[in-house]
Amino acid sequence: MMAPYSQTELPAKQHKLKRMWKNPKLEHYMRLVAMVSILNVIALIYGVTTGNWFAKEGIQLQYVSNMVIANFFVAVIIRQQYVINLLFWLATRAPTTWPLSIRWHLGKVYHHGGLHSGCAINGSLWFAVYAGSLLYHYSQNLGGVSTTSMSITLVIVAVLIVMITMATPNICKKYHNAFEASHRFASWSLLLLFWAQTLTLTLSQYSDMSMTDIVLNTPSIWALFVMTFSVALPWMRLKRVPVEISTPSNHVALLKFDYGVTPFAGSSMAISRSPLMEWHHFANVPSPTESGYRLTVSRAGDWTTRADH
Repeated sequence: MMAPYSQTELPAKQHKLKRMWKNPKLEHYMRLVAMVSILNVIALIYGVTTGNWFAKEGIQLQYVSNMVIANFFVAVIIRQQYVINLLFWLATRAPTTWPLSIRWHLGKVYHHGGLHSGCAINGSLWFAVYAGSLLYHYSQNLGGVSTTSMSITLVIVAVLIVMITMATPNICKKYHNAFEASHRFASWSLLLLFWAQTLTLTLSQYSDMSMTDIVLNTPSIWALFVMTFSVALPWMRLKRVPVEISTPSNHVALLKFDYGVTPFAGSSMAISRSPLMEWHHFANVPSPTESGYRLTVSRAGDWTTRADH
């Protein structure tokens, strides 16, 4: 017979700092956002003091631009499907003999979105600084900033404002489809605009250099190239496959399909009925008893994926 609850011995109460650390507001997602923000603040302090990025006679535009591109680079790459699968592959390689505390933290890999949000937020803030710096150079006739560059910058600011507004929690939840569409098309537009801005500014500032030398000596151009390839890669591997649907109950639909790849346990995949408008990502769980891939969709909003092979 079980002892009454009043006689059950409870574990010792954890230290206050440890309990605060486990508060939901300090979950791994927010810790990543905070870590990215702290690193950016350190870079800003360095730029203001030792780096001397901001001087009355002129601002080191290239360094500020690098901070913008670096943040947006991580924000884009960390959401790339192959990078996500790499992170999950690394997280699931830990042997079961490892301490539970380590494996528990590895299990929080799904909070990687904190890097995306943190870098997107800080990248936007850095771009505000960058736009102000360009305006300062332009208004003071310090050179290196053309009217075309300023016009592109203003368009980028407008697109960022729309993108950030649509990504705020209340609007994102209430108008989720509109958020997805705006996020997708705005990010593509920003990528093209950053290409245009980077090239026009670089040509204005280094007019005496050849295009080859400019490309080889401008890190932001290399970063933009990788970002562009990362965005384009999933579209180059897009497949249309037949889907079998069964409904074992009034709240679950089973979607079975085979696209010729057997994913590993812990990986994820994305499916869509309208590729330009919406995508849904699901975790793959192997089942060795059947062939093909099965998606279990709950109409209540609980979506689970099974990759059967």
